[in-house]
Amino acid sequence: MEIEKSVVEFATEAALRYRTIASVRHDNEVPESFLRSHVASRLHDRLDCPVHVDRLYAAIAIDLGGPVTADLVTALGGHRADIAIYRDDRPVAVIELKVFDEVKWRRCRRSASSSTKRRCSRAPRRCRSSSAR
Repeated sequence: MEIEKSVVEFATEAALRYRTIASVRHDNEVPESFLRSHVASRLHDRLDCPVHVDRLYAAIAIDLGGPVTADLVTALGGHRADIAIYRDDRPVAVIELKVFDEVKWRRCRRSASSSTKRRCSRAPRRCRSSSAR
């Protein structure tokens, strides 16, 4: 449970920090690369153990003592874990971080008239009028 709570705490910390240094308004503008690095660094500080960023799943399987087979390499390919926490040279936790944009559509106004309300994506130039749906 300590790891889960720490990840939430440090991800929140990363979002707030990025908003400050990049002068952005929304948490969904935080790059996952920044999130991964910040969370991994803070996990290392708190847990006092090795923490890997972008660790190949094949490497994790090998670290767990699994045999390296063609099937394993094919199945895992180049996929990577965002964060892997190790203790005694073995992975004890693998963490996947995602930045979600839950608000896909926002209301925007072309003018003060309510008849010109449109639904639009993050980029206002991609707005579609309600009659186009």
